[in-house]
Amino acid sequence: MRRAMLMLVVLTVLALVVALAGCSGGNGAPDGATMDAAKKPPPQPPPPPPDPTECKIVFNLETGHARKRALHIFTINTDGTDLQQLTDGPGMNYDPAWSPDGQWLCYSYAPVLGSATRELYRMPSDGGEVEQLTSLGGRNEWPAWSPDGARIAFSHAGAIAVLDLNSMVVTDLTELGWSGYAMDYSPKWSPDGATIIFGARVGPNATYETLHTVPSTTQGAPHDPVPVVPGGRWVDWCHVEDGGQSQITYTIAYGLYIATVDSAGVLVAGSEQQIAVPTRATMPAWAPDGSAIVYNSLDDDSLYIVDPAGEEDVQQLCAAGWYPPDWSPPVFGNE
Repeated sequence: MRRAMLMLVVLTVLALVVALAGCSGGNGAPDGATMDAAKKPPPQPPPPPPDPTECKIVFNLETGHARKRALHIFTINTDGTDLQQLTDGPGMNYDPAWSPDGQWLCYSYAPVLGSATRELYRMPSDGGEVEQLTSLGGRNEWPAWSPDGARIAFSHAGAIAVLDLNSMVVTDLTELGWSGYAMDYSPKWSPDGATIIFGARVGPNATYETLHTVPSTTQGAPHDPVPVVPGGRWVDWCHVEDGGQSQITYTIAYGLYIATVDSAGVLVAGSEQQIAVPTRATMPAWAPDGSAIVYNSLDDDSLYIVDPAGEEDVQQLCAAGWYPPDWSPPVFGNE
């Protein structure tokens, strides 16, 4: 009888041990700890890297009418949202251009439409206090920042000039009237900053247009321009390189073109290609990653975005966008 009782106690203890082991979840942890771990969310993957095409476009838009006309600077997202006006008051604010770090906009200002004097100014890229950069007299327009942000190329009284932002010294890179008509315009920098490409109106009464290049160095300036694209105008230089080569976009007779050039701006033979667009095009500008071009339409004064590879439909960005649009660097769009 005593042996039977002892056996019953042993079996009862073994049953309790088995039951407790089952309640522990089989890992030795208390039941409460097992429930807490089950409630914790699984680890989340890291956020995706910023999209380099998430940028803004800056452009001009006319406001007012008749004697109260004004030209102001606006920005807009590349999907057509968030239109922002950055300047106000009287005057004409032309040719805005982003700094490489996305912090500044440089532009040309004239007090009234048709003024013989335009000077360069800059302001924060989200608007704010304005700083005058030049007091040269005459027309100073079409600014373009160097890739390192230290210099600004522009058209100074019809010649291509460079402003050093450290010394504030201006140096002419082309001679006034070298083409028989003082009209060199819309300079753009090569990816390495060593060369500047620009449009020029040449010949009697400036009836012929062509693209030229000059070295960006001030040593030995002014330089002799080198012709690149006969008949070309309104150029922009893509800063995405492949084996020392990159692409330019430009217009000929209001058709939109792209072509491949080397680091000195020498055209690669046979690389010219016309891009199909639904309107007459002018003033094209590359996206920072080279995936798209924005241009101004002469038919309806609108801005359009086109895929140079032809894989996407042409997109109307906004109506009534004037003067050379410029694409912000990706660092601005990712802030």
